[in-house]
Amino acid sequence: MTGKWNESMSYQPCDSEGEPLLGTELKDAWKLADALKNDKFQYTHFAHKINSFDTAPKKLLASDSHLHPDRYALEQGDLSKANFEKMILMMTTMMVMMTVNQTIQVVLKWN
Repeated sequence: MTGKWNESMSYQPCDSEGEPLLGTELKDAWKLADALKNDKFQYTHFAHKINSFDTAPKKLLASDSHLHPDRYALEQGDLSKANFEKMILMMTTMMVMMTVNQTIQVVLKWN
């Protein structure tokens, strides 16, 4: 494989030393699509499709970012609400991590 993950990736069958096999050609695995014009996020059409509430796949995991109120507020253009919701999310995450770390320390002390 060769390329840059944010531009394009190509592949070609190689031997055990990494040299291309005779008679094979470099083939494109994928190429980054152009971003849509006037898009504040610089998303491609595909990225918009999977990140939209209207066209996103159904039955998303509960942890999926489509269900985050901060992401929804940002998508709606409400930066104040997005910042507030992000702060709440970060504080909640920090509290969970502190609880997990304290639990791990207690378990380690007793082993």
